[in-house]
Amino acid sequence: MTLKRKLFVRAAGVLCFALLLGGLFLSIAPRPPAIQLSILGRTNEPSGATQTLFSAVNNSGRIQNYAYWAQVPSATGWTEAQNWELHHPGQLHWIRGHDKHRFALPAPEGASIWRLKFMRMPQPSPLEWKWYAIVRRIGLKRVGLRDYPPQSYSFTEQMTE
Repeated sequence: MTLKRKLFVRAAGVLCFALLLGGLFLSIAPRPPAIQLSILGRTNEPSGATQTLFSAVNNSGRIQNYAYWAQVPSATGWTEAQNWELHHPGQLHWIRGHDKHRFALPAPEGASIWRLKFMRMPQPSPLEWKWYAIVRRIGLKRVGLRDYPPQSYSFTEQMTE
């Protein structure tokens, strides 16, 4: 081997070692969730009833859909509060990319402990919609591919009144 080739191989080896060593000591920050729901605190409405302030932040650069429901503890786990849904049905809300929504919600009637169930549904690009159409048309769902974008659910910590 020529001297230039040996020097090049050694330099490449040192560079690979430096990159490997740097990768061990550097950490990559985890990506934040597409929509982040947080509890801001409590406030009073004009009638004097207590409400909880929430904030939904879209960390993705695309439009997202979200919906929320109140849940109360039961003997079998958490169930959706029926009296709360009459006033706040679980309807889809739109949020633009890198936008923030703030809203205040009352606790379900008669509930001392409750939490918010939060559903996020991504809005796919036109290319992704074509992919989902191909999966539906060919029947690739049987193999395990999705024919619609996945919904994700998250829950707030339980709140007390």
